[in-house]
Amino acid sequence: MRLKRSGPIVLLGLAWRQGPMAADVTPAPAPLEQVCFEHIRLEGFWKQQAKRMIEKARSLGLKVMLGCMVETSLGTTAMAHLCGLAEWIDLDAPLLIANDPFEGITYDKNLRIHVPERPGLGVILKSIEELEGEENHHEPH
Repeated sequence: MRLKRSGPIVLLGLAWRQGPMAADVTPAPAPLEQVCFEHIRLEGFWKQQAKRMIEKARSLGLKVMLGCMVETSLGTTAMAHLCGLAEWIDLDAPLLIANDPFEGITYDKNLRIHVPERPGLGVILKSIEELEGEENHHEPH
């Protein structure tokens, strides 16, 4: 497939981990300009390896996006701790699910991301009562 750059659209490549070692970011085929790291595609491997992958992408002249699939606050909160290393952030998955069993990443009225100030990732498991209350208040789309 041949890609042609025309206009202000940024072409994005999706990175993921395969096998027991951190994935290598290889030189991108022109005109790819950005690589997206999604927590779930990285199979949960974490900070040091993710930071190395981001540094490698930067050394190849790529910009970085942190993203997510439809997943809970556990994965998105973990990824949110790396927001300072990326140009673009797409971590809205917890806003799309009604039964998120975790409390972690939050968003203000302008949709700015806030990570919890608790130890570690800052994520906690919600109580059964909280989860049942959320299910009762969720309106179907």
